[in-house]
Amino acid sequence: MNTILNGWNATMSDRFGKNIILFNHRLRDTGLFTHEALAKLIETYPAEQYNINTMGFDPANPVWREGEVGEASGHDTIDAIKKGRMWLNLRHVGEVDSRYGKVLGQIFDEFEGVKPVYIY
Repeated sequence: MNTILNGWNATMSDRFGKNIILFNHRLRDTGLFTHEALAKLIETYPAEQYNINTMGFDPANPVWREGEVGEASGHDTIDAIKKGRMWLNLRHVGEVDSRYGKVLGQIFDEFEGVKPVYIY
């Protein structure tokens, strides 16, 4: 089995949970994070399991708004997010789509292997 964490080392383990750590990963290799795969995921995601939010431009009065994807395609949703000031939170992705659950499980297993106790 290929690891997802790429080049993790002891220094990173020591810093885990204390600092921001930059490292390479192999999530691209799963095929689950392409524009096409994410668009399909968005289109089939249960509305009660996501939040799509935006906020105004005035930093003194940041008005947050929550909405719905509605009839927008996954591609259109991604394009709107790319324009900025909008984000999509897909909650419980591992339960909604078992392919992502498998990858998340592998990531947590790998983290547990390099830095026990921090995860879970």
